Amino acid sequence: MSERETATARVELGKDLNLKGVFPLHTYAEWKNAAESGLRGAPFEKKLVSKTPEGIDIQPLYLREDLLSLPHLKEFPGLQTRSRGGTASGNLSCGWEIAQETVDPDPQEAGKVLRNALNLGQTAVTFCLSPAFRRGANAEEDNGDGLYLTGTGDLEALIHEVDWSACPLHFCAGSSGLAVAMLLQDLAGRENRDLAKLRGSIQHDPLGEWVRNGTLPLSTEQAGRETATLVRWAASHAPDVQTVCANGLVYHEAGADAVSELGFVLATAVDYLADLTQRGIPVDQAASQFRFAFGVGTHFLMEIAKLRAARILWSRAVEAFGGNHAARRIRVHARTSRYCQSRYDAHVNILRATTATFAAVVGGADSIHTSPFDESFRVPNHLSRRVARNTQIILDAESHFRHLIDPAGGAYAIENLTHELAAKAWDLFREVESLGGMTRAIAAGFPQERVLAVHSQRALKIATRHTVIVGTSHYANINEAPLEIEPLDLSQKRAAGMRFNSRSLQRNKKSLRELLDKAPNLEAEEWISWGVKALGAGAAPFEILSALRHQPGKISPADPLSACRAAEPFENLRDRNESFMRRTGKRPRVFLANLGSPDQYKARAEFSRGFFEAAGFAVESPGDFASPQAAAAAAADSTAPVVVICSSDDRYSEWAPLLIQALRKLTNNALVVLAGYPEESIATLKEAGVDEFIHLRANAIDVLSRIQQRIGVAVS
Repeated sequence: MSERETATARVELGKDLNLKGVFPLHTYAEWKNAAESGLRGAPFEKKLVSKTPEGIDIQPLYLREDLLSLPHLKEFPGLQTRSRGGTASGNLSCGWEIAQETVDPDPQEAGKVLRNALNLGQTAVTFCLSPAFRRGANAEEDNGDGLYLTGTGDLEALIHEVDWSACPLHFCAGSSGLAVAMLLQDLAGRENRDLAKLRGSIQHDPLGEWVRNGTLPLSTEQAGRETATLVRWAASHAPDVQTVCANGLVYHEAGADAVSELGFVLATAVDYLADLTQRGIPVDQAASQFRFAFGVGTHFLMEIAKLRAARILWSRAVEAFGGNHAARRIRVHARTSRYCQSRYDAHVNILRATTATFAAVVGGADSIHTSPFDESFRVPNHLSRRVARNTQIILDAESHFRHLIDPAGGAYAIENLTHELAAKAWDLFREVESLGGMTRAIAAGFPQERVLAVHSQRALKIATRHTVIVGTSHYANINEAPLEIEPLDLSQKRAAGMRFNSRSLQRNKKSLRELLDKAPNLEAEEWISWGVKALGAGAAPFEILSALRHQPGKISPADPLSACRAAEPFENLRDRNESFMRRTGKRPRVFLANLGSPDQYKARAEFSRGFFEAAGFAVESPGDFASPQAAAAAAADSTAPVVVICSSDDRYSEWAPLLIQALRKLTNNALVVLAGYPEESIATLKEAGVDEFIHLRANAIDVLSRIQQRIGVAVS
């Protein structure tokens, strides 16, 4: 059929097509009544409305009417609060930055990995500097978790042959942003690079480092002076570099919900912005220096809404400072979540990272890091880095998401979530402001307490298996061979760094001492140029920062927020059983005593299998037994240390005591577990010898831990 004939056929087809007649309109009330009838008496709110940690109800159905009161729906991409995107053209011109992290502790090896990645489609790079470097500590305190730059030579090896005008460089600097700026300026002078063409960010975030570690090796005043110095340096030397970061990862990776992450990130940024303006930096210049970092988890709709809400919140805050429209634009880096990763069945992490990356793209992130599936327990290898990088490349090159300016625009659920998140996060921000701002709130422990409370709520849902972690809390594969954890060897890297610095110190020992002694008398405007001279004389970055910070007064200690992962409690259970198997040559076993007909025991037998396999137990389920005595005999023959009785509630009070009596007569002292919780018979069953009850409301972590201790798997 020709193109003309096809077009004619379509017209003819549409003449008598009456979709409203074929599919009549229905009201929401009619739909809800039909849904409730399908629930067979179960409450609609409990079964179809999802409750989130943010206190937001996810409805099963959203309507056009739900959008009528949302103020941001009248906006266009790149305009007003930029809820629909940072620019009018979205990613059409150049796409988002594929900004994978380089974490290998050896700068030379990290440089090779980086150059290979850039040849294979990566478009930007994020350098995760080690905790020791971020807090300005000696290299001897480095534990290998990220890069420690011992001097300009390390930076030179790291970005050798990398064109920093074409490839944006992002440094996670913590409270050591000044040191990174000095290294970059020194390298520019050595290699005749144009610093003005440098693109990327020096993510200086002293408050984030304070919350992460609980301490900070400088005073509040010194932190403010260093931040202002960086902003002024970038404005005059590297205008395409953002130097201030409000980093939500410290909260996200400690278990925060989206509202907490947004609210505390906004409060941090406002603290920095207020301090910069008080130090004489115009708000438009200061605000343009900010970069925001967010963790992105697997709740697809919520994470999209979070990034969109962040644009609304920052625009509103900068506007309150009097900033112009250009200054109200937010630059967002999204990092897929380590909190959601698991060590067991680790390849499921690829699916989790894909979901989170997709959400970051749809939410409009400017740069994205996709987590390699093995990053939570080892330095990612070539395969895991490649899979992670290609996840973004597929979304760009094959799925063509760069051609969509606002993919989520107008989606009823996402627009509502965006509005609700922004409103709740703004309320939390105002609560922080009422405490005197983020610095005082951290000192008082307010954000730490809130995040830990949210994490505890989330952990309880995981422990009771209401939140599913595939491959860990549910659908565990006990026959899976765990991935090898490769230990880090820092000796070679440290030796190379020490050799570099020791040569410099021997050549310039006298001039170095003179330079460092001048530090206390320097004006802030001289710090970076002085630091470059000190680097040339052989000083290490930590020595330079220590000399600048050699003054009385430090930020008082605060309660730290430690990074964690949702799967860790179940992984610990599994680790104990795996260790037991390595010691004894056999896996701890559970015997299912299935009593009655399949319709009486099958559902509970399957539940019991999943419950115990999540901790790495081998589950024996030989079929059904006609009598409690037969089940007891089979359980005794199996020699399994745990016997689980599976049947219906109405038969437990009769059958369970008989089975336990028969077991004890066979001198079997197995721990007896009952699948279910028949409330009217609990006292009787406990008296008969039932040791534990497993059911939908049971805390699996507590129950399984007690069982492991009682059968000798775990040492109490």
